[in-house]
Amino acid sequence: MSAGILNTITTTVLHGQNQFASGGLLLMVIGGIAAYFKGIPMAIKNFFMHQFTISMSITDDHSAFEWVQWWFQNREYSKRMRNVDAFTPYQDNEYQMSLKPAPGTHWFFYHKRPLFINFSRAAEKKLSQHREESYNLWTWGRDQKFLKNILIEINADFNKAHTETPTLRCWSGSNWFTAWSYTPRPLDSVILPSGVKNVLIADIDRFKDSAKWYDQMGVPYHRGYLLYGPPGTGKTSLVSGLASHYKSTVYVVKLNEMSDSKLQDAVRDAGSNSMIVLEDIDCAVSGVVKKREEKEDSTDSPKEDKPGGLTLSGLLNVLDGMQTPSGAQFFMTTNHIDKLDAALLRPGRTDVRVFLGAATDWQKSQMYMRFFPKSDGLEALNFVMSKPQAVSMADFQEELMQRFTKFADSTLSMGVGAD
Repeated sequence: MSAGILNTITTTVLHGQNQFASGGLLLMVIGGIAAYFKGIPMAIKNFFMHQFTISMSITDDHSAFEWVQWWFQNREYSKRMRNVDAFTPYQDNEYQMSLKPAPGTHWFFYHKRPLFINFSRAAEKKLSQHREESYNLWTWGRDQKFLKNILIEINADFNKAHTETPTLRCWSGSNWFTAWSYTPRPLDSVILPSGVKNVLIADIDRFKDSAKWYDQMGVPYHRGYLLYGPPGTGKTSLVSGLASHYKSTVYVVKLNEMSDSKLQDAVRDAGSNSMIVLEDIDCAVSGVVKKREEKEDSTDSPKEDKPGGLTLSGLLNVLDGMQTPSGAQFFMTTNHIDKLDAALLRPGRTDVRVFLGAATDWQKSQMYMRFFPKSDGLEALNFVMSKPQAVSMADFQEELMQRFTKFADSTLSMGVGAD
């Protein structure tokens, strides 16, 4: 805009016939010019930020979000922050009192370079009662390799910290999250029929030692275990005990909440050498995994379910598909093995079947001795014989809990009387 044009406009405005309109127009022009020049510093800043910085965004629907969150909370810098959120996960049978970064911008030096981290949280909750969160990391430079190396280091530190800790992870619908309330169950607390546990452990050990053989043979390196039997026989407890024994991460999938694509995404994002639990697979497709119906055209393809839901073919593709994580162990549970399609029971999908039926007297006696270690075998056997209605291990455990409570109450009463 030349000086002559600006002078002409100013003269016209100031010497117009309508002084009120002229004054208002002048203010509008001045305001527009001021607003234009006011935006220049921000434009310059954005230009330099675009040219001389690199940034990386991580949303809470990505597995990396949990890595970064854990890493950020364990930085030395986090001990000096003044803007924090309360973080009280339930671990080891108690609440852990700790603090974590609150929404806002934080920065510290990392590898001799300032690293800025902006943590944001949505103001409103979604239908899932969850506020969306995200991290944005940025620093000076133009080479994205710096941020990639940070992500690699964060993942390595996260995996190292959790290697020796059995962890339970659940699928939220878009990503895996850690269930902090999970307490691993010791394997020796899971009492199975004599010999069953040893056979199962031997098979898992053999599988874990055979990675090279699978690779040489060109066979997909994963294994499927089917735990079947009536409710309350210890199927879920067995998986928890095995995870504790092998210090593995357990990924629990609720099939009745899955579609083919969601199940594929969930399994693909599970870690290698993980234990993936598919509970109640007889209820996987529209309430019941459908048996193959006889086709008039004699085709062998499984019957498909309605679009959008989980189908039998979708489940089969996950169990032996190309995207199945290397070393994954699938633990499928069912109360009704007779409802399962024959295709699901083929080797490669179901490699080992473990039947867990009604509790034997030996199992009950062993559990009694765990509850009351000072008692003898005869006392245990007498109690077992007095509880014929306790068919499953869950039923018998409930009987033991009632006995233990009465025993504790009587002991407490005697102690009070003695005082």
